[in-house]
Amino acid sequence: MACAAPSQEAGLILHLTRHGIRFAGAALLLFQAEAASALELSEAVRIWFGTDRSIVCVDPDGNGRRCAVDDDTHIEFRRSPDASTALAFVTYLPDPTGNATATTAAIFRLGETAWRHVRTLTEVRNPLTGKATFGNRTATFAVAVPRRGDSHCCPTGRKTYRIALP
Repeated sequence: MACAAPSQEAGLILHLTRHGIRFAGAALLLFQAEAASALELSEAVRIWFGTDRSIVCVDPDGNGRRCAVDDDTHIEFRRSPDASTALAFVTYLPDPTGNATATTAAIFRLGETAWRHVRTLTEVRNPLTGKATFGNRTATFAVAVPRRGDSHCCPTGRKTYRIALP
């Protein structure tokens, strides 16, 4: 994390970061806690992605295999404002012999000690386009979908999902 030079006003030390202004001391502990949670969320997503039977991958011979996060896997997170709920979107290559991608998504909730998988969003099969908004027990987000004439690489349509959060 790159910081600008700290400034001191009224006895408080402020650090300007790419995420805004952070107060030294207690806020630093909060930032460290957020970073630890992010690592835990990442690990929870890796475990879910490798064990959920609704996510299908095949080996070069066409035999089913467990999916795994690798260099060709892209993971995006969207967190609720209170950081207690997260949506994870994983775009991956289900077949190592081709270049077609697949996307899957899931809801995660922060428990007392770690993130846990709540539900796989089996209806979501396209990549996320932008941000997600969280409302009263709902999340709304848009995914890219192909329109007539679009190539596989570059869908120009959008489909909006509004999902209930458990």
